[in-house]
Amino acid sequence: MLAEIQYAAKLNKTTLGGFLESAVVRNGYLHPGENRTIDDKVGTIQPGLFADLFLLHGDATVPFDSLVQSKPQDVSLVVVNGVPIYGDETLMSKFNVTTEPVPFCGETKNLNLGVLPNGKLSAVQQRLEQKMEVYKLKLAKIDPCAP
Repeated sequence: MLAEIQYAAKLNKTTLGGFLESAVVRNGYLHPGENRTIDDKVGTIQPGLFADLFLLHGDATVPFDSLVQSKPQDVSLVVVNGVPIYGDETLMSKFNVTTEPVPFCGETKNLNLGVLPNGKLSAVQQRLEQKMEVYKLKLAKIDPCAP
């Protein structure tokens, strides 16, 4: 998603003549329900609606710039349908869920084990590596920051 936002911002600046950044984010990401007639399910944080959101490290005084300049490791929390999925240990611990620490872009993030249908990520990776070994293949690293 961050790559899409960064691409849209670049396109906005270089090709589209620089629409107001806040309008781009508001229409595409902050109010998706209004654009897709599902605003009775998404678009705000309130009881009864899906709570899909993410938190980023950044400067709150310039939110669009912070969003566009963010990197994957700046994501501090991801919540889908009100359930914490991924994030920094300090935030994930607030939800009292069992997590698995995973290396990510030179940092450690945490996955909610309760939502992983096939067990720990490390165990899934190990099983895949074993099955691929038969074909003399290696599993690629799952890291968007890897060269």
